[in-house]
Amino acid sequence: MTHLLLALLIAREGGPPVPRAGAPARVLGEVTSADAAGRRITLKTDAGQEVTIVTDAETSVLRARPGARDLTGATPVELAEIALGDRLLARGAFADEKTMTARQVVVMGGADIAQKQEQERAEWSRRGVSGVIKITDPATQEVTIEVRSLMGSQPVVVATAERKASFKRYAPESVRFRDAKPSAFAELQPGDQVRVLGDRTPDGSKVLAEQVVSGAFQTVSGAVKAVDALRREVRIVGNETGKPLTVTVGPDAMVRRLPPEMAARLARRSRGAGPPEGNRRLDAPTLQDTLERLPPMPIEELKPGDQVAVSSPTAHDPGRVTAAVLVAGIEPLLEARPRGTAGGGETLGLAPGVLDLTFGVP
Repeated sequence: MTHLLLALLIAREGGPPVPRAGAPARVLGEVTSADAAGRRITLKTDAGQEVTIVTDAETSVLRARPGARDLTGATPVELAEIALGDRLLARGAFADEKTMTARQVVVMGGADIAQKQEQERAEWSRRGVSGVIKITDPATQEVTIEVRSLMGSQPVVVATAERKASFKRYAPESVRFRDAKPSAFAELQPGDQVRVLGDRTPDGSKVLAEQVVSGAFQTVSGAVKAVDALRREVRIVGNETGKPLTVTVGPDAMVRRLPPEMAARLARRSRGAGPPEGNRRLDAPTLQDTLERLPPMPIEELKPGDQVAVSSPTAHDPGRVTAAVLVAGIEPLLEARPRGTAGGGETLGLAPGVLDLTFGVP
């Protein structure tokens, strides 16, 4: 969200640049080197390409405020003030596939972005609600979501019309918020995971939404077979299918291990021993909130035989998923699931709804 201005500037001009010599273009990325004396800056674009930006005395160089929607308030800066890690948008013309002569450079400081991101995380933690869509009502522009915590579950109505909520939707097979696309109420579907920023009514039954982030995510579980730390991959055998599955765990994934007491509490809830639905305290943290407060877990700590649950975008490749959330320590939840099916066989995997995982804080 802190890159909103740069994203908007690109969107207004029709998407990512096509490196065609002499044609107007623009490029967005992170500064990897800066040579003020030589008037050259090297970027690593969001697509992973390296581009050299060449400037001259006529190039306009501006610093924009994180979160700004336009260049109002942007201030001129010297090239020497651009630092490694800054986000930068350059507009000009490509001399070749890897070199652009820029007529304008817009920079957002890395430290400023980090501070803004921390403020946004705090805001989402304080005023955010996450859950699974159960009902959509296009006539009222409202959706009903199920919000779960260690205390139980509660239906919450999300009203999007009153405050003219903005919508974002995660791109298929991506867990990065910067890949999320502008969306609309019509794209919301039952079963979607959502995170909502807004204010709750005093009784907690309704949220007046300002921002809605949604995605089609699935949750699978399985036993770890191997961990490839170099490739950031975890290979499991799915409990639900009995088939091998490769889980890619990128830097944007949230990786946690459930403390035993937390896993036991979730297991008791899945057996029906917890508070009844609708009896959740309004100030009780959601399951997602609780997970985010746990310390990160390196995937190297996973051992063969460990049971994990993985939330991922709905994948087109049945043998591979990209993790938005990976949670270990779920063995008590598997043991708590009632055994047996209508056909008399054993049912494996997590009970529906016992561990609704969504994506991390945008």
